[in-house]
Amino acid sequence: MIDTGRESGRIPRYGSAEWLALAADDPRRMAAVLVAAEAWRLETSPEWIRARIGAEFAGERQAATAEFEDMWRRTLDGIERVDRARAAGGDIGLPLDERRRLAHQPRPGDRVGPVQREGVA
Repeated sequence: MIDTGRESGRIPRYGSAEWLALAADDPRRMAAVLVAAEAWRLETSPEWIRARIGAEFAGERQAATAEFEDMWRRTLDGIERVDRARAAGGDIGLPLDERRRLAHQPRPGDRVGPVQREGVA
């Protein structure tokens, strides 16, 4: 009966305005009812429910894995930036007390003692 309905044209969704507009003897009307019944049967079968739940869990697992991998990728990028800054002599990523200690140590090129400016007494 579904094939017969298809031969008459596109089968509208059961209950839609297009379906309601069909004549009572239009084969597409009964075909839409059968398609809806088949969809309901599949939707409520234990096999279909298990398959759908399994797919949902797989999707959630895949999304969680992608989020975890993204977090680690960003973390490793940050660690690499800190390593490059330290290799260049920066203090990024060091504990605050260590950065303060380093800030008070003179570096090559720093002036030691007060700076005398011309015209300032």
